[in-house]
Amino acid sequence: MSENNQQPKTQEQLLHDVETLLQRNEEILKRVKRYLFWAQILGSVKILLIVLPLIAAAYFLPTLMEQFTNMYKNAGIVPNGGDILEGLEQYRNFLPGSDVLQ
Repeated sequence: MSENNQQPKTQEQLLHDVETLLQRNEEILKRVKRYLFWAQILGSVKILLIVLPLIAAAYFLPTLMEQFTNMYKNAGIVPNGGDILEGLEQYRNFLPGSDVLQ
């Protein structure tokens, strides 16, 4: 009913309303663009935080494992400079209840 009481808008009023709506749309579009920009940046950072440690591990882990095994061979923990697993198997036999572990 209130629509019947309203006067028809003039072209100037319609033009002003359209201009206002365009300004609002422009502001919203700027916010959306800014959000998407930062979402892309943070997405890239997230991927780098996952991938870089994996690459570093693939690069450094073999040398660290070699140093680790050499340290135990030189310390005499592994008899006759053999494989670590063989040395651990021999020491496991000394543990109480070792027959349960086998």
